[in-house]
Amino acid sequence: MRCTVSTRHRLIGFAALCALTLTGCISDVPHENPYDPLSANPKSGASLSGRIVLMDQPSVGVPGAVITTLPSRAVAVADSQGYFSFPDPPADINALVVARANFVTDTAEITLPVGAARTVTIPLNAMPTISSVSIITRKIDLWWPNPIYSASVTAAATDLNGVSDLDSLWVAVDSLSFGMTYSVTAKKFQAVINASELPSNTLEWLIGREVRVRARDKRNAVGISAPAYAARIIENEAAPVFPALQDTASASPEFKWTPPSALFAFSYTISVVRLDAGTQTIVWTQDGIGAYLRTFQYPAALQAGNYFWTIAVVDEYGNIAQSKESSFIVTN
Repeated sequence: MRCTVSTRHRLIGFAALCALTLTGCISDVPHENPYDPLSANPKSGASLSGRIVLMDQPSVGVPGAVITTLPSRAVAVADSQGYFSFPDPPADINALVVARANFVTDTAEITLPVGAARTVTIPLNAMPTISSVSIITRKIDLWWPNPIYSASVTAAATDLNGVSDLDSLWVAVDSLSFGMTYSVTAKKFQAVINASELPSNTLEWLIGREVRVRARDKRNAVGISAPAYAARIIENEAAPVFPALQDTASASPEFKWTPPSALFAFSYTISVVRLDAGTQTIVWTQDGIGAYLRTFQYPAALQAGNYFWTIAVVDEYGNIAQSKESSFIVTN
């Protein structure tokens, strides 16, 4: 049987062939115009500028902040006053990511109509910063029951958003943490760690371990200090010789002691405490006494009463080993 193709079907086939041909030709047209939506890097014909400012202090710019557009990832860097600009931004911007060291990275959603000029202000939250972290170990010798060992950790902390933005500080060692309090006298945050709070019940557990101070602000941003280390635990202290054991002394006694066995540089600190019906009052302290000395003259005159004195060995880092209390009586 012979098949025939009608003129109508021939026309339909010819039209389909032309459509396919045209489609192929259109897809081959180059899209070099940057304002063509099909361009590899389409432009919006708009402009985008703004300023990165400090959260809670909008008049203070954040210099050096890096601003990245999403999803196209064009980049601008804020100037010394926090200002930035994208003179010819990509057409597909839907968000800006703002990042800077010691700040919390933030993302701001944004719409940029074609041909529009837009200015934005984006606040950044500064992380707390910690500095001047130090660790001092102490051995305080007692007549009973045992010497007391502790470590004092101090640090300075600031927050560019303002000191009032600081919420809390703590010392972190391995999985342990110890809260810190602010000392108005020292103008630093402090924490005292007793040996009994450590896994081995000894300060030796601290030696070689990283000690870091962490600070949290009121928006839960956390800053972390560089690691600090306990340098030394002094075991050998000097021993008071005179006055001792309720000796009667003059109003200006000459303190005498035997030196410790130590192979490191150190100095002495002498303290005199008055006893009044159980109340202890420090009446004199002298630090920086040379390690070569074995005696030291009290520079003033003590009133009649009951006293004790201690002598401490202090190394170059401030670590301390203090002697037992040595009691004496001034009769005048």
